[in-house]
Amino acid sequence: MTKIYRFFILTISLCSVALFAQATAPAKGGAPVAPASTTAAPASGGTAVAANTSAPANNGDSSQRKPFDKLSTYFPITNFDYRMEVSNVSFARKHAYDGKGEILDVIIQMSGKDFNENDYQVYVLALTEIESQNKDERKLVSYPAWRPVDHSKNNKVVIFSKLSPEMIPVKDVFNDVYGAESYEKILKEAIIRQRSASRNTLPLATDLEGYADFLTKNPGKNLEPNLEAYVMYLSKNPSKALNFKMYGEISPTRETVLGGNFSPMSEDEKKRDVNMSNEKHTYTLFYNKYKTTIYTHHYVQYRPDFVFFNKVAILIFDPKRDSEQKEGDFGKLVYRSIFDVGHIKHQN
Repeated sequence: MTKIYRFFILTISLCSVALFAQATAPAKGGAPVAPASTTAAPASGGTAVAANTSAPANNGDSSQRKPFDKLSTYFPITNFDYRMEVSNVSFARKHAYDGKGEILDVIIQMSGKDFNENDYQVYVLALTEIESQNKDERKLVSYPAWRPVDHSKNNKVVIFSKLSPEMIPVKDVFNDVYGAESYEKILKEAIIRQRSASRNTLPLATDLEGYADFLTKNPGKNLEPNLEAYVMYLSKNPSKALNFKMYGEISPTRETVLGGNFSPMSEDEKKRDVNMSNEKHTYTLFYNKYKTTIYTHHYVQYRPDFVFFNKVAILIFDPKRDSEQKEGDFGKLVYRSIFDVGHIKHQN
């Protein structure tokens, strides 16, 4: 009886192996098909990002690939750096000293693990990200019960952002990530939509010049790339990031313990007891032995459509790390995290 039972089990096992081999075998003259997509593991404190791993079109020729394919195919992966560690990240929301807006403080506390002094760079991007779908456009004719939203339009868009230590023109981000002259194309489409709504008959060139100037002077109404495009561009271009040090056994001198770009109050501001340089003050640095604390300050002014920041992205680079800066190569990036700060309440 035992021999019959063993023979029965062996027969079932052989049949299962044969069926599996037949199912996974490639078609005649072809190769096994890889899965279409996967999910990349997030960095410390970050969020998982869907990454497309399908074979590129045009036999892998990146020059023939569409600009948008770069964003879905590549995403910055951080390199491990044993010499430093981000021990804590905290946030504080407060009213600006000029009474005209609010400030988001991002506090980054880092610990050094190397005996020697090391140089680093950091970007801190605070932004407001919302759903692209307009809830008011389907009030009269609502979506059916089985499809409450239009998933083809379910994208995230950025309506406002502040970068520390200094802002980067969004035109550069658009043209680098989405292809040359993409910013002009998107700007032109936005103007055409507005002209059709207002029945404007002026020459289009006049509106292009005036609307670009209007967007520059009116924060919150700018054409902004999405969060992934910002992270992509900043990860490849750390040249304008904030330079800071991580001290080792040798402590910083009294003159270098504190750093920043704070502007003292003028005589007129002292008489009025108001500080008007809130927007220009974007970072403060505190140094100690094996410790570095970075404060970045992100100012947003009150306006009729006022919104506060709800996302923060932190990117830290090692400028001395070797990097050939090829397509998809982010060799200098050693830390990346994205935080949700929409729940932050006022501290003052």
